[in-house]
Amino acid sequence: MAIWGIGANYNDPDGKKRDVLRAFLSSDRAYIGYSSAQAPSLHCMLGAIKTGDIIYVKSFWAKRLNIKALGIVTDPTAVKTDDMGTGISVKWKKDFKAISFDIDAPGGKNNVYSNTLYEEFNPEIANLLIDELIR
Repeated sequence: MAIWGIGANYNDPDGKKRDVLRAFLSSDRAYIGYSSAQAPSLHCMLGAIKTGDIIYVKSFWAKRLNIKALGIVTDPTAVKTDDMGTGISVKWKKDFKAISFDIDAPGGKNNVYSNTLYEEFNPEIANLLIDELIR
């Protein structure tokens, strides 16, 4: 089992950011908005995600990791859509309450939190997410 963080802010053609969290939750999917030509490494990472992996939707600002949704991957088969990009199936935790995590704490430093997709290796964050899932 792995734990993955994924962003849900898309850049519109006019340069404005658009939060697509509701689309993730309503479709029971997590998406990458970039094409495989735009971001081949993200698509490689998406292909590494397996059934049973934990995934969370995050935002990162001012040294705070904000966890906005939490779920378990139910089918890692990548499905391309016209409006959201490429996504995998996720069972999102119902009634999840957002968590904010100070990454400036000892052991919390990591330079990947602003990335679109990454594997989470911080044991403190991992244990927090596992506790949330089994609650």
